[in-house]
Amino acid sequence: MITSLLCLAFPLLLIYAAWHDVSTMTIPNWVSITLAAVFVPAAFAAGLCKGIPSVTGISKGICWPVNPFGILGVYNQCAEVEWPGDDIE
Repeated sequence: MITSLLCLAFPLLLIYAAWHDVSTMTIPNWVSITLAAVFVPAAFAAGLCKGIPSVTGISKGICWPVNPFGILGVYNQCAEVEWPGDDIE
């Protein structure tokens, strides 16, 4: 029962955050804080922490090669923007 409640909290909070974001263009801080606080017990309840080396290894294996492309994409977008004062010589 507790496992179900913990695992149900994530989708409900995400749905609430999405609805609130669409209607007011803001997400309350308590939603983000609650999601972060509920993650650890929900991960243990779902059994994700039994294979921590494999889970972290997979996420690191995906993150390290992909992250530089995201950083370069953001940099390229920012580099093309005309910032105030760019036309001053």
